[in-house]
Amino acid sequence: MSEDKAAPAADSRNLSTRIIAASVLIPLAVAIAYAGGWLWTALVTLAAIGLYVEWLMVVGGAADKRIVASGVIALVVAGLCFALGRIEAALVILAIGLAAVGLTTPERRGWAAGGFLYAAVAEIASVLLRLDAGKGFVALIFVLLIVWVTDSGGYFAGRGIGGPKLWPRVSPKKTWAGAIGGFVASLAVAGAFAALDLGKTAPLLTISGVLSVVLNSAISSNRR
Repeated sequence: MSEDKAAPAADSRNLSTRIIAASVLIPLAVAIAYAGGWLWTALVTLAAIGLYVEWLMVVGGAADKRIVASGVIALVVAGLCFALGRIEAALVILAIGLAAVGLTTPERRGWAAGGFLYAAVAEIASVLLRLDAGKGFVALIFVLLIVWVTDSGGYFAGRGIGGPKLWPRVSPKKTWAGAIGGFVASLAVAGAFAALDLGKTAPLLTISGVLSVVLNSAISSNRR
């Protein structure tokens, strides 16, 4: 198969995989978010571990098992503490995990510690947000939608428009068009929530914009 024909075929397979995964994972994530409790904490913990490991793969630290293990163990133990309602203990464990990651990282200490902090904050925020019985579920759906539309909007805009690369050294496939597409899609979600009277317009737009920028910076090179 020629290069010209191989690229569209690969794109088609990639799109099909995304659609199939989304059709299964999105309803599952929403159902677990609605259920809350230990199920949600378990899902959040797994996602935090994925974020941490993926970050290490991007910055070149995943080959060192000590760095991976110290962060993963801290996230798992913190997740167990969250599930048992021991929030203070979970925060202490994550602080110890941050120190452990820093101490076991011979090179790129700041990058590894930053990745663990990013994953830990995501774990803390997701668990604590769901504890709000009144608005916790709606707030989580808002965040999940921002994540999904930032990724999907960026994918379609990046593939459809192309153009200059956003950060070639870290993410060779990511384009400015993709980043802007994901950003605009996130603002559309914020606008929809405001129109449905599920929050105030200015805070929703601010949160969606910040989340989209952070997500665009963190999505690894195998996306877009």
